[in-house]
Amino acid sequence: MNAISKTIKTGDLGELLVQIRLLQFDVQCARSKSDSGNDWLATRGDAFRAIQVKTTTGDPTFRESRREFQADFAGRPAAA
Repeated sequence: MNAISKTIKTGDLGELLVQIRLLQFDVQCARSKSDSGNDWLATRGDAFRAIQVKTTTGDPTFRESRREFQADFAGRPAAA
């Protein structure tokens, strides 16, 4: 069996964490099948978003991104 590289493991874990957060906000999501650059297709109510996940370790900007996500799916403009 092939070993999983640290980079792939980090990316896959990041995508799964995003899926969990989407579900916590009652967002339905599906993994994109094509290599379009989008990892998830998400919808809640009339809102639809294609989501690309970028994962890094030790990045302190997560909380700011979280606020933008919450505002975007709530139908309010994301903070600049």
